[in-house]
This record gives sequence, structure tokens and C-alpha cells, in this order.
Amino acid sequence: QAVKSENLPNAFPTGTCVLASEAHAVEMQERLPAGVPFRPIQLRSMQEVIAGQERPSRPVLICVVSGSKAILQWSATLLSALGFSPDGVIQRNSCEPGWELGLGACDIVAVDVVTARRAPASLPLTVFRIVSDDFLAALKDPVTDQEL
Repeated sequence: QAVKSENLPNAFPTGTCVLASEAHAVEMQERLPAGVPFRPIQLRSMQEVIAGQERPSRPVLICVVSGSKAILQWSATLLSALGFSPDGVIQRNSCEPGWELGLGACDIVAVDVVTARRAPASLPLTVFRIVSDDFLAALKDPVTDQEL
């Protein structure tokens, strides 16, 4: 959830640890009030994200759905680098009404884990996980202020 800069000192209850992508780590550390713990989110490499995915043998229509603009931008870069034509890639923001309309016409519907929970059950989804397994495992362990 976005918090305005002027509200930062009072925005976090005691015991809160702020998470942000590594790309925003420096900015977050500069903006956070003293004493608010912070951890950068460790992401998977592109190779890890696409591991096990077979390249289609024919041209396909791919739709990438996420509520994150950063993920949508990242996916466009990744698919372009993998040689998929921009004409065959659709992006949808799952925060916008009607995002799921027409997805049945797509050959591949790639979604993040948050969107997957809200997607219609009738859609065959490819769920991409961008947060590293090690980071997720570390979050499950109790954390003390001294460890941060």
C-alpha cells in the first residue's frame, strides 16, 4: 500500500518490517524514519522464472496480467528478449475493472501469484513467481530487530 512521504513517521505500527524491491531499496531506506526495519525483496533471475517453460512451436497470443506496473514492464522486456513479437503480447492490469474479459482467446495467460488467486477458474493460467525461494523461506522464520 502506498504511503505519502509526510505520513511515513506514523505509518508503521511497532514491529513492522518494510519490504521493497531491490530497485527501490536505496530510496526506501532514505525515506523511512529511523528505527523502521527494512528488507529488500530478493527476486529470481529471468532464467529461474522461465525454467521449465517450453517455447511454443507456433505463434501464440500471450497475455500477461498483474496489478504491478513494474511486473508488466519487466514481462514486456523479458518476452521481447525471448523473441516474442509485441503483436502477440497483451498486458492487463488486474487492478482495473474488466481485466479478465477476453482472456479465453489467449493461448497463454501468465499471471503473478496475487492475480492467480482472483482469476476465473476457467482460465488455464501460467503462474510466474518472481520472489526468490530463499527470501520467502527467510520470511517464514521469526525475525528480531537485531537481525535486521
